[in-house]
Amino acid sequence: MHKILDMIFLWLQKDMDVVFFVYGLAFVIMGLAILLQPKKGSSFRLADCLWLLSGFGLVHGISEWLDMWIAIKGENLLLQAFSSLALVISFLFFFEFGRQIFRLNNLSPSFIREKISRCLPWWLTWLLGILIIIFGFLSADSWKNVNIWARYILCFPAGLFAGSGLLLYYIAQKDVLEPLKIKKFFLISSLALFFYGILSGLVVNIGSFFLATHIPVQVLRALCAVAIAWGITGMLRIFKWESIERLQIKVEEKTRELTKANELLKVEVSERKLREEKIKSNYEMQGVLNKLLSVSLQEISLEEMLGQFIEQITAISWLALESKGSISLVEDDPGILVMRAQKGLSEPVKNMCGRVPFGRCYCGQAAKSGEIIFSDHLDERHENRYEGMQEHGHYCVPIISVNKKILGVLNLYIQRGWHRDESEKDFLVSIANVLAGVIERKKMDESLKAAYIRLQETQSQLIQAEKLTAVGELASGVAHEVRNPLGIILQGVNYLESRMSAKEDDILETLAMLKESINRADKIINGLLDFSRFTTLNLQPEDINSIVEDSLVLVKNQFKIENIEIIKELKSGLPDVMADKNKLEQVFINLLL
Repeated sequence: MHKILDMIFLWLQKDMDVVFFVYGLAFVIMGLAILLQPKKGSSFRLADCLWLLSGFGLVHGISEWLDMWIAIKGENLLLQAFSSLALVISFLFFFEFGRQIFRLNNLSPSFIREKISRCLPWWLTWLLGILIIIFGFLSADSWKNVNIWARYILCFPAGLFAGSGLLLYYIAQKDVLEPLKIKKFFLISSLALFFYGILSGLVVNIGSFFLATHIPVQVLRALCAVAIAWGITGMLRIFKWESIERLQIKVEEKTRELTKANELLKVEVSERKLREEKIKSNYEMQGVLNKLLSVSLQEISLEEMLGQFIEQITAISWLALESKGSISLVEDDPGILVMRAQKGLSEPVKNMCGRVPFGRCYCGQAAKSGEIIFSDHLDERHENRYEGMQEHGHYCVPIISVNKKILGVLNLYIQRGWHRDESEKDFLVSIANVLAGVIERKKMDESLKAAYIRLQETQSQLIQAEKLTAVGELASGVAHEVRNPLGIILQGVNYLESRMSAKEDDILETLAMLKESINRADKIINGLLDFSRFTTLNLQPEDINSIVEDSLVLVKNQFKIENIEIIKELKSGLPDVMADKNKLEQVFINLLL
């Protein structure tokens, strides 16, 4: 066994170029792996100092290949100088990496971290590099001693700092790193760096102050380099995982953005449909209003007009109406709604809702409040009910004039569970405004017609009064002309009566009849004179029956000509009234004629 080991050691000593090649190759691979691994924007603080380890690997790998070239070609002062310079530079990278990774430790209390920061300031690496060069060149064998000083002062502490720093970093980030199953890479890297610091920093080539060992130390260093390269390369998976995580996050963000864009597109499509439906409904609204205005221009009664209105309104397709409804108006009684038009209402409803007081049921509440009453089902406000009434809802819209007077209520039946919309409310208010204008105009037309009829009647009465005035004036003139002959005749009759004896009964009877007729004619003439006389109001206690009798005397002949029979039912014993006899006679004659 001893001989075999001697043979292996002998082969290694003779073929050190292979060892140097593997040694350098391991570090170059590690440096390239770190360099090529994307780390930009990483949340791991380790990424901020790995470039130093990459620099160490690349430069130290070149240094070892230069040693390999020297081993192959023999001693060369220029190659030795370049190799030593590369070695110092690589160890400066290594030391700075160890210093920074060790300072990343956040497990220690704050006062310990402060002490570590004070002991490992940023300028320490530069200071040590300058001191190594100064002390090395002050010695006899400059490059060789620079090599030795760099190993003692830089490499050994760098291995300790880097190994312990990586291990502490894993412990600090355990919650994040443990699920990635890379503990072994951190552990192997930490141990390999630790031993590499010892093997490269304390075990050096033969010098004036250090003994060489029997086993070539480069072999152990190469093994440590391979272990470090393998561990660091495996440890770089955290950045690949992070890249995948960031990619997944970006994918999720893009997915959310696309989902949001899709939702916005859906909303936009829905809004567009709503706008189209609104335009369509507005067009239908305008069509209904135009039809209502066309109906209002027809020369028909208010009853017929309201009937056509309720037909047009209940035919609206998009309002979920049940083709039922009514229009009630305020008429003689200001606190009562009277149904003037309806469609599809049953007899019980027509009977109950024919006259509705303000404040009762939906219609009365709308009239009382002056606001639209909406209900999607029968609730306690629906007071007018009957057995077997089907479920439904209501729109009760008050019809209000320009001067805020309640003219009536438009009552519409809607489907149960219907959800009202502001556009529906505005549309129904527009319909109610049209109804208010039509109702007021129609009532005004009817009032004007009634006033015109009264005017015509008054005009006829005035013409008749003018005729009577003319007749009165004529009668006054005739009465004066007739009264004188009648006076003479009466005197003659009185004279003849005084000359006749009592034996001449038949003559006396005839004279009495003549005298009675003359008195009756005189009474008629006096009545005509009183009727035609224009006097101021003269109130006197008068017998109302006597005035009626005198009035009948004046129109008796007219009734006889027209074959009209007068039946008198005068109550006796009536008290006198304060009246103007002549004026009251004119009133009775106007009534009789």
